Amino acid sequence: MVCPMATARNQILPLRYRAVATLSGLVALLACVLPCFTDAAPARAATTCSPPVLDCTAGSISGGQVIIGRSTTTPGSPAKPATRTGGATIIVVPAPLHAPATLQLVCTISAIRPWYCPAPARPVTTPAVPARAPVTLSDIAAFVPQAVTLQSEPQGWALVGLPVNFLAGASSHVVSGRLLGSAANVRFTPIAFAWSYGEGTSVTTTSPGATWAALGLPAFSATATSHVYRALGSYRVSVTVSYSAAYQYVGSGWVAISGRLNRLAATTIEVVSGGVPLLVTQPCGRGSVGLGC
Repeated sequence: MVCPMATARNQILPLRYRAVATLSGLVALLACVLPCFTDAAPARAATTCSPPVLDCTAGSISGGQVIIGRSTTTPGSPAKPATRTGGATIIVVPAPLHAPATLQLVCTISAIRPWYCPAPARPVTTPAVPARAPVTLSDIAAFVPQAVTLQSEPQGWALVGLPVNFLAGASSHVVSGRLLGSAANVRFTPIAFAWSYGEGTSVTTTSPGATWAALGLPAFSATATSHVYRALGSYRVSVTVSYSAAYQYVGSGWVAISGRLNRLAATTIEVVSGGVPLLVTQPCGRGSVGLGC
């Protein structure tokens, strides 16, 4: 395209263009001039389709005329570095009654993308997923862990000076429900067992205990959860099971929850005297008529 308005450096435009005295007239002039500044050769699309960038390096009103300077920046490619070249100055007379800042704006917005370049791809934005607040023990109040059981071996009684074996019934399990409005699972895992034997002695273990048979031991053997009573009497024995908790929304992984949940179980032990240990159907002593007493 040949632009009749383009001039050499510092060349005054022909008289017939001096009637440009308004911003709209200046925009019309730039619409013709700017395509002359922009390299629109299709060959450039072979390596890059970024158009040259037109910079307004000057925009001033002086001596009754408008002077607009410009330079052209051609983007580089892997095979060719970017270049920046100066260009001719456009002089418009008489000067339009607009401030230089307005002329700068007109020049900036009129850098046109070459016709051979495809439209730039619109960025794809992924909606942000709102972050969930950390889940606490109070949030899972509706998820109740299973009840704990407590048994002894022999069941309900002991002999003075011999171990009585205790077993807590507690294991890892999952409770389903709704957590903060969403379907979820909560997993409870026993991690500690605090035993209180009713006469001032207590101990904490990581095991719930096991039967003598399961341990391969004879009756009245010492175990990690057994206890020896030194005096006759009735004793209140309890075990407090501490659970760790983790939650899982449907389709996601497990997330640990800070803190512990405790559940307690208790039973009563009758400690009696005797000679040779004998298993009976119920505690002996105090008028008991159970088999073996």
